[in-house]
Amino acid sequence: MSATPAVVPPGIYRMIGERRASGEDRGDYFPFGGGARQCIGEAFAWMEGVLILATIAQRWRLRLAPGQVVEPQPLITLRPRHGLRMVAEERGYSPRTQ
Repeated sequence: MSATPAVVPPGIYRMIGERRASGEDRGDYFPFGGGARQCIGEAFAWMEGVLILATIAQRWRLRLAPGQVVEPQPLITLRPRHGLRMVAEERGYSPRTQ
């Protein structure tokens, strides 16, 4: 947010602090925005993330750490209650020959 007085209404930072303290603005952060002001780079960011993940997965295999127990936590989406501890193992990888 700009700090230029002509752009920022007086007292906005005080108001934001009060809203956060009261818990009014829970969930108001969306990484790519929404509605009419949605980020035009969202599709590219998702595509880039998928490509990076696929590139990493070609070389590495993720396995559950020893003793890790997966307990589901149903919220808006289903997720592991205590996260997932993983061990990365390098796959038998050899660069492609041309």
